[in-house]
Amino acid sequence: MSRPIWFLIARIDIVGGSTGWHRSKLIDNAINNLDEWWLWGTDYTRHWMHSGVSWNPNHTDITNYYLQMGVLGGLPLMLTFIAIIVKALFTIEKNLPHLRRADAEIEFDAWCFWVAILTHCVSFISIAYFDQSYANFFLLIGAAPGLVELAKRGAEEPTNDSLEQNHMESARV
Repeated sequence: MSRPIWFLIARIDIVGGSTGWHRSKLIDNAINNLDEWWLWGTDYTRHWMHSGVSWNPNHTDITNYYLQMGVLGGLPLMLTFIAIIVKALFTIEKNLPHLRRADAEIEFDAWCFWVAILTHCVSFISIAYFDQSYANFFLLIGAAPGLVELAKRGAEEPTNDSLEQNHMESARV
């Protein structure tokens, strides 16, 4: 294979009419023009692709959310965004023992959160969220630590059976 690894996206075509080549070429051109946007982003991406967008003469269609973060705020924003995602995934994964002790339902919820976040991450390669559509993703990211904390508290709190047993033991004394 003579092309970089991101051109594997161009080879994926499940139903025909794939835009994988556009996405691969966009990643390639973003890397080739890294000197333009790496520090604080850029206001001009039209020359990255042969096609642009009708609503803005200065930009091409950035169909990759990671690259969109780079265009908006450079590598610092892109890497911070990726770090937040990784931290949320590792927070859930690292606390699986607490989740298992707390409740089977909370463990399943945590698994669903983890899968949903990962699904968004894979989708970000081919979709750039806009308007309110990214709110669901950030709600998942924000709820992940809360779910883990809820599970930790549930695992530490005594159950009703153990409370009744403690009352019976104290009554005997």
